[in-house]
Amino acid sequence: MEIPIVKLKLPSGIEVEMLEYINAGLVIDSNAKDNVTDGQKFLIENVIVSINGKKENLYQEARALRFSDYQKIDSKIKELITGEVDVVKKN
Repeated sequence: MEIPIVKLKLPSGIEVEMLEYINAGLVIDSNAKDNVTDGQKFLIENVIVSINGKKENLYQEARALRFSDYQKIDSKIKELITGEVDVVKKN
């Protein structure tokens, strides 16, 4: 089953497309990484579909964002993992 994609608007106005929800496999696979950085990189590359229309090198694109933009992405991913929300709200 394909996971739907939703759009998230960042504080700077950049638009990010990301998965509407995270399945158990993604969380399990990210937890299997050797360290936190590898786990974060895995989630960014597998949860984010595009950043400002770019679909390649998403980890590097995320690293180049303003920190406030990155925090919003990180917050949404954490919400999806912890189950605090069922889906990303469409902005």
